[in-house]
Order: sequence, then structure tokens, then C-alpha cells
Amino acid sequence: LEDATAIDILSANVYTEYVIDNGRIDILIEDRNNHGIIIENKIYASDGNEQLKRYDTFAKNKYSKGKYTNYYLTLDGHEASEDSTRNVEYKIISYRNYILLWLELCIKESATTPLIRETLVQYYNHLKQLMNLDMEAINKDELLKSMAKNAEAVAAICNAQNEYKQYVYHTYVKPRFESFAKEHSLLYKEHNIFES
Repeated sequence: LEDATAIDILSANVYTEYVIDNGRIDILIEDRNNHGIIIENKIYASDGNEQLKRYDTFAKNKYSKGKYTNYYLTLDGHEASEDSTRNVEYKIISYRNYILLWLELCIKESATTPLIRETLVQYYNHLKQLMNLDMEAINKDELLKSMAKNAEAVAAICNAQNEYKQYVYHTYVKPRFESFAKEHSLLYKEHNIFES
């Protein structure tokens, strides 16, 4: 992210749930040069009364003008409510457009450190689920739309599912089992797999 505060990452400190007089800042980053970044993280929550304005007032008192930036982080990158900002300057960032891409880069960089890599992968997948971006949700949604457009065919398929299983088994599966058994001199014995 481009940032006017130009945080010195070597001396940066990160605080979560940073307590101020009239609230709690989700993420506060500051360095030895008195630069600050304030991040309000909103996932399925509404803004508090004058929330960003209160954080901005805190930042004005703690940092010099131009040495801090307010960020509003959401899943999809929507703006803060007018009641929260009261004309405060802030930048919008989203998990969808920034954080997921950043995590992908971090996952690649952590290829040789399995614990870090797997933790990042889990977080990445969790965010995608929160945004309904996981493949299962996308595929299921497309499947349901297609099924709704073809209701008669879906009903016919549902009614014929036992016959379909039998057809697939006898046409594709059973011949491969028999061939495998013959090649490896095994006894092939069939059991009824369609009872349950």
C-alpha cells in the first residue's frame, strides 16, 4: 500500500486493540519517527458513533500533520458511514483487493517454512469463505442456478439416481476392477454396494 506516512518498518511496532480515551483502535502501527497508521477492521460489523473521527482526533494529538494515515479495512472495500467519519480523511482497503493478494505472495515466500505457510493458507481460505469466494461456494451457487433453470431434468435425474449408479458401476467401474484383478492374479468377488 502506498502510504504518505512512510513507516520505517525496521522500527515499527504493531498494536492490536489499542486503547484510547474513547475507544479501541483495531490496529495501530507506529515507528520511531513518530509516524502512525490506524486501521479500522470491519467484518460484518457496523461503525460506532464517530468512530473514525475519534481515532483521527487521537492521531492528530499524537502525530504531526501528514505523519499518520487512517485506513478502513473491510471484506469488499465499502466506505465508512458518514456518522463514523464526520469528514475525516481515510483510505479504503479491502481483503478482496489487497489482503488476499498480499497473502498469496506471503504464502509463496514462506514455501520453506511449513508452519508459517500452513497458517497463512488457513487464514487465506478462511477469508475466502467469509467472502463466499471459496470454490465450493462458487461451484454450488452455479450448480443451483443451473438446476433451477432445468427443474424437470433435475427431477428426472433424482428419480433415476439408483439406475445411474448401476449404469456407471457396470459400464466403467466393474470392468476396471476385473481387469486389475486379472493383471495381478487376484480373485475378484463382487458384493452388492447399492444396498445403502
